[in-house]
Amino acid sequence: MMKLAALGIALVLVLAQSATAEHLSAKVAAPRLPVHLETNKSGLLAELHELLMAEADVQSALQVSSYARAVLKLESAQVDAYFPSWLPNHFKVDVLYSAPLMRVEFYIFTARGKPRLSRLDELAHMRLGTVEGTLLELPLDSVPGLFVVPGVNATSLYNMLNQGRLDALLISKNEMDILCEQLGVPMLNYDPSAMQAHKYLGYSFLNNAKGIKLQRQINAAILRLQQSGELARRFPTIAGYLQ
Repeated sequence: MMKLAALGIALVLVLAQSATAEHLSAKVAAPRLPVHLETNKSGLLAELHELLMAEADVQSALQVSSYARAVLKLESAQVDAYFPSWLPNHFKVDVLYSAPLMRVEFYIFTARGKPRLSRLDELAHMRLGTVEGTLLELPLDSVPGLFVVPGVNATSLYNMLNQGRLDALLISKNEMDILCEQLGVPMLNYDPSAMQAHKYLGYSFLNNAKGIKLQRQINAAILRLQQSGELARRFPTIAGYLQ
């Protein structure tokens, strides 16, 4: 009898857990990140999103636009979520966050043949490129004569550096790894012992009843795909950064 009772309890728990998951639909705003996430919904991040939504049983309408437009869509509640989002992020609306999906590490990069830079104060009187929308909370304002130049993506900053229009980049190694592999060129100069900051990427959801459901189901999907190793198998170029 005790075994039957235990089996019955286990069955109830499984059914209860299954009942908590439901087929959902969601509108997701995304900033255009050339190569990684294009307006036609192509790119590595678009494929990653598609895999996660399928695993989470969420029918997702991904809306790719400019960074400013994507943020506005979330803050005006035109969409239910935002991806890829820094965790945490700075929105003018109350949001929930997903589990970390990817760790992003930032270094100072210089052109090949130029000295490696390890400290922010070495950037004095230089032109520094950063990707638009990257908020690292580093004391760049305290560096004398530093001129920060925002770029739309790693590719544009890489080209500006090689053309001599920038002296250094403060950018994620994740992006540089992917870009250099795509271009078939060696990695830029950087000091691997001098990481300047790290952040995490995932999803931001509006803090409402639907957002809570999306958060729960997408978190469960992230966990399953991480534990199974499917994320690393599907995306080997970023496997080292997947959480």
